[in-house]
Amino acid sequence: MEGPGGDHHTFAVTGLEVLGEVPIEIGRGGRFGVDGLPGEAAGHSRFGAVVVPGGGRKKHSPFPEALNDIVTTSVSSALFANYAEINNGLSHLIGAGWTSYDVVELPGPFRSALLVWVDVSWAGIEPETEIPIEVIAELITPSKTATFSETATMIITPTERDGFHRAAFPFPVAGTLHDAGLHVLDVSCNTGARLGQYLNVGIKPSPEQPTS
Repeated sequence: MEGPGGDHHTFAVTGLEVLGEVPIEIGRGGRFGVDGLPGEAAGHSRFGAVVVPGGGRKKHSPFPEALNDIVTTSVSSALFANYAEINNGLSHLIGAGWTSYDVVELPGPFRSALLVWVDVSWAGIEPETEIPIEVIAELITPSKTATFSETATMIITPTERDGFHRAAFPFPVAGTLHDAGLHVLDVSCNTGARLGQYLNVGIKPSPEQPTS
């Protein structure tokens, strides 16, 4: 299975005098998948301050401007786990808190549950106003591609003018690992809030089977 690969983009600068050098970075294309799992999403391309998302990378919907001054958010935490579930407003995790992930060889499969918490507070909001919270979770490789790029959304509807809510976003994630070394779990919110964590990917061959 092939990865999403990179899109083709043409940049044009008109009516602008460019002083000095403008850094250009072409994102690496996504690589193939294994074991029926998705391939990588491509790396971002950059032309100065302009960022063009790589193929297969999720993009945020705009957050309502009218809520910018009355809604505050932070991505409080995110955990990889063997299993994650939300039940009766509580989060249930099994085998959580990964710092590393080993595969027998590269490329190799990646499967995990991921739970993200976003703290949302508001002041002076009109009751029943909808607050759309959108989260994108990506595992960024040392090559700046993405093992996975997933999104989840929630609408919070306050009943009081001032308040607070901790929103939990469960993600089942899967993809194909191509690089060893430090990967970055990048969690971003459509409000601009962001959280980054390391996950070390290593190669650990299976023990040799005993011979008879």
